[in-house]
Amino acid sequence: MTKNALHFSLLIAVLAACLYFIIFGQRGVMKYYQVSKEIQHEKAKLAKLEQKNKKLQAKIEAWQNDNFQKEKFARQDLQMSKPDEMVFVLTQT
Repeated sequence: MTKNALHFSLLIAVLAACLYFIIFGQRGVMKYYQVSKEIQHEKAKLAKLEQKNKKLQAKIEAWQNDNFQKEKFARQDLQMSKPDEMVFVLTQT
């Protein structure tokens, strides 16, 4: 091989190695693409959790501010009554 052909082959090998590391290396394009997809996925999960959190916060505020809901729960689920009330339990026969 001539000296120029050897230099050209070496240059091609170095460029190929550089290109490989740019694309497939730890900080390469493929890794960047993968991390970008993960970030998008996590942002979507975060948005869903924030929406769920808002709904739960609204429920908490409703329970704190609405005495009717508290009384309804106490009467239906806990079978409670006020001291001066008589409760009639109807059963199906």
